[in-house]
Amino acid sequence: MEHEEQRGSTEYWWGPSAFPTDLDVLVEVHNLEGLTWAKFNAPILICMTNGIDPWLGDNNELAPLVDGWPCFSQCHVDLLASQRPVDKEKCFVTGLGVNLHHEEASYKMPGRLFFSNDPARGLWHVLDIYDKLAVTDKSLHIGYDFYKQLEARRWQATATAELLWECKRRIETTAGVVSLGNLSQSDLVREELECQVHAMPSDPPNLGSQIHGITQMECAAAGAALVLSDTEAFPEIFGGAATILPLPGTYLPEHNRRYDAQDWAEVIEELMKDPARLQEASHNARALAEQHTWARVVENWEKMLEVLALKALGEKAEELAV
Repeated sequence: MEHEEQRGSTEYWWGPSAFPTDLDVLVEVHNLEGLTWAKFNAPILICMTNGIDPWLGDNNELAPLVDGWPCFSQCHVDLLASQRPVDKEKCFVTGLGVNLHHEEASYKMPGRLFFSNDPARGLWHVLDIYDKLAVTDKSLHIGYDFYKQLEARRWQATATAELLWECKRRIETTAGVVSLGNLSQSDLVREELECQVHAMPSDPPNLGSQIHGITQMECAAAGAALVLSDTEAFPEIFGGAATILPLPGTYLPEHNRRYDAQDWAEVIEELMKDPARLQEASHNARALAEQHTWARVVENWEKMLEVLALKALGEKAEELAV
């Protein structure tokens, strides 16, 4: 018989073959597969998905059982409800948070850009922008394990694989570009603190994969100026504290023009060359991060659980009255 492991004052972890089944709240993470191999008894079922493609049964027959869907953003809510058989009224924007262990930096590395996402989400755009930056002492640090991601895709017959091969060539031949590989927590924080501008022209391969931006929020906590694309949830989450631009290659009929890497480079140059604007952008980013803490996420979860508990009690009272 496996026993629980206590990892906190009220936190217990159980093995895969011995665990409680009578619960107050059951939280299924990403999909509802757990419902197929265990008989749980809980008045509240929550499905916490980090995207819009949770498994809800072979024919989505388990979806109606869910009482609440915690979502990272309103964009997450809208996409989940439009793409899957999810009742929008059961969705709650609980958000994501960051630990504010970054001290607001008084010094940034001049000309420093920092990229720390899956390279398949638009690293080639960042390299294009970097090439066009007309600033001295510019540098681009890549904090994701680029070569590990390339290895997973290198023999695929896809456009993304071809783009990553080209990124490899440019990383290895472009002055000032450094691939850092895996970073420790302390090294990651240092890189975020040294970053002067965090530019993220997010170009995700799948719908619903930019429903927040945890790396961007960490850079905001470090006081980096943010220049982000208008992809999915970015405008909603960061719009008040970031410069939002169309993704390079986007044609906007209302502007009668196509936006490209040069447009991004010019915006970044203006920030880097104007200390007052850079300081204002840094302050705005940090102020935004201070509104997106894990304590705030916990508050949102508590509000969701209160709503669901009251609903469950009401339904139970109706059953008893019949």
